[in-house]
Amino acid sequence: MSDSLQQVPIDEAGHEVALASRRVALLHIAYARMLVDEFGPERGREMIVEAIRAYGQRIGDEVRAAVEAQGLDPTPENYGAGSSRQLPAFGMCASVKHADVDGERRLRVHGCVMGEAWREIGEADLGRLYCLVDAAGCTASSTRPSTSLTTGHTPWPTPRPRPTATTTASSVCDVRRHGRSRRSTTTTAPG
Repeated sequence: MSDSLQQVPIDEAGHEVALASRRVALLHIAYARMLVDEFGPERGREMIVEAIRAYGQRIGDEVRAAVEAQGLDPTPENYGAGSSRQLPAFGMCASVKHADVDGERRLRVHGCVMGEAWREIGEADLGRLYCLVDAAGCTASSTRPSTSLTTGHTPWPTPRPRPTATTTASSVCDVRRHGRSRRSTTTTAPG
């Protein structure tokens, strides 16, 4: 092993990811709150969703390129495969588990660092809009226009949306992907 390489324990690396995630959460709230205060709740939220959609489009374009570079088709099943994975494997949340809810396969995110930061400062509603980034990225990276991702109960995309990610007092966010897939596939979204 080279002297220039340093190994960091997983829990320490996870803590560093959590610190960065919290800062992203606070950045999101800073611009989100400014837009709502400046333009009012309805137009401010619309602008936030438009910005998150553009951000998600950029992420989706990167994911699609990474999927195709691996010789894979840009389908929901391949979103996040190999080098196309876009989220840290640890540090952003306490756990991610698959769950069947009313016969539907979902990804259940527990203890999201970003969601916890938004709740601590009383901005959970505006914070949840950030979670739509994964829905926008999923839509942008897929060749299936009928594929959508839902965080909570509002599908993406919708015209002039007022979407929210659903979290509970126990800090859980349900994420589901649906479309013309032979198998149920899910992707994570902070919140």
